[in-house]
Amino acid sequence: FRAAFDFNGGNVAEALIIIKESPFNTVRCSEALRVGLGLTLTENQVTLLFMEDGLHALAQTRPDRIERPKVDDFFKYCGQLSVPMLADRDGLAERNLKAIRPGIKLISHEAALERISKSRVVVPF
Repeated sequence: FRAAFDFNGGNVAEALIIIKESPFNTVRCSEALRVGLGLTLTENQVTLLFMEDGLHALAQTRPDRIERPKVDDFFKYCGQLSVPMLADRDGLAERNLKAIRPGIKLISHEAALERISKSRVVVPF
């Protein structure tokens, strides 16, 4: 991870953060959002990709009601910092998730896999 980012040399790294864990079962979803935002502080180009059960984070839900970390602020800050947020459209359909947060670009599952294969730095959560 550290070798992929040149923290002192001033080079910009492109990082793809894959969020595939539900916001209800673990803190991995909120941690992925936190890491993604943190990486923007050193001028890295960060993209968030929501897949599998991580797609549930895109619904207007309240994970804090079951003692899971809130994610609303992360989405707000990602929007303010123009962090691209992508979602697997096919996975949304499989999970019958229709109403999702604004600012999310829907892409096909094949496009998501292609994005992963072409990314130099991939951080899965």
